[in-house]
Amino acid sequence: NKSVRSSKLEDKFDFLPEKEIKDPADQSRPADWVDDAQMDEPNDQKPDGYNNIPEGIPDPDAAKPDDWDGEDNGEWEPPMIDNPDYK
Repeated sequence: NKSVRSSKLEDKFDFLPEKEIKDPADQSRPADWVDDAQMDEPNDQKPDGYNNIPEGIPDPDAAKPDDWDGEDNGEWEPPMIDNPDYK
């Protein structure tokens, strides 16, 4: 592993000069510009009943097991599934 040649690459090859990237802070922006990632919409309203939609609903395809005993196991409740209307 002997070095055959030693020199700087810049001395042997012509490289392109570095490009200058424009600073976005230097560009002009409107007076009402907001730098926040997300901003509130002042006239935004949730639809009626938005807070009344449950996250989960009982599974309509679930059936009470044949060996379910109400005295030992308590009242049977179907498993919950994700509500497609919940967002």
